Amino acid sequence: MIEGWCRAKDGTSLYYKVEGEGIPIVLSDGIGCDGYAWKHFLPFFKDRFKIVQWHYRGHGRSEMPHDMEYVSIPNICEDLNCIFEELKLEPAVIVGHSMGVQVVLEFWHMFPEKVRAIIPVHGSYGHPLDTFHDNKILATLFPHLKKFALQRKPLAQKLWEAVVPTKLAMLIATTFEVNGRLINEDDFWPYFEHIGYVDVEMFVRMLEKAQAHDAQHFLKDINVPVLIIGGEKDTFTPGWLARQMARMIPGAQLLMIPEGSHTGMMEIPELFLLSVEKFLEKRVLPLVKKPATPKVQAAAEVKAPKAKPEKKLAPAKKAPAPAKKKAPAAEKKAVAEKKPAAKKTAK
Repeated sequence: MIEGWCRAKDGTSLYYKVEGEGIPIVLSDGIGCDGYAWKHFLPFFKDRFKIVQWHYRGHGRSEMPHDMEYVSIPNICEDLNCIFEELKLEPAVIVGHSMGVQVVLEFWHMFPEKVRAIIPVHGSYGHPLDTFHDNKILATLFPHLKKFALQRKPLAQKLWEAVVPTKLAMLIATTFEVNGRLINEDDFWPYFEHIGYVDVEMFVRMLEKAQAHDAQHFLKDINVPVLIIGGEKDTFTPGWLARQMARMIPGAQLLMIPEGSHTGMMEIPELFLLSVEKFLEKRVLPLVKKPATPKVQAAAEVKAPKAKPEKKLAPAKKAPAPAKKKAPAAEKKAVAEKKPAAKKTAK
């Protein structure tokens, strides 16, 4: 495992963790999360792929944003690009949960050359507060909640930390929001442990920016393999959003998790993981260019010798072997006779 930090454009320190080798799969969380949603994903795929997890600014082990206004979806995508640059990643499969769906869609829009495939999981393509519980109540109340959080921040922070990271909050969530019959409470509790101590101001500003974002206008242009995963019982981002997104993106595949809520990928992890595995095997891996064999590489390196006037041509040589292999003994001898000084200093 490799973990570290890189600097965003504004100097904010961003945390990342890498496990495994192979084609990279980059995981982007929902707002207020620091990786709990990928508990089953990581051990299932890390032996075959390079799994990259990272924390948004103000989340987990990343630093608080130096500028509280620099928390929009495009800003987060610029942060993700810093992770790509730091790790020198090849084009990756990008997976996003909840608000992370907006992040991965916008990342393709901003950096299409860095995306091999997209897997949006239980999320919306834009204006998420407008469809929360299939009504606009939260969207209507949000300006008042934001005003309280910003104008009475110490009190708001104290109330937040007193209420959110509690067993009572989890009981309410498993009763009314997620499928309490299916989700393992030990898997779900880390969500409350983390979100209960995020900075309230950062949270409401980021949520406000997410509400302003909309990817609908470019969904029709997406030209990489896409697997959309929705939950039939999702109240945060209702299932019809997943179906609608699948109709808008050319060639997109759709998986609706029966009885799945906003955490459907943790409630029925086997279905989620096997569906992603099949998608990667059928739609992604066949498109990966295989490296040339040594013989093909050697043949590609053969070049016609250039004629040199007034010099006797040396006997024809065999085509050079690939760079990592040792040159034939005869070739070494010929090179030594032709350039004694260079050969002498070589190590």
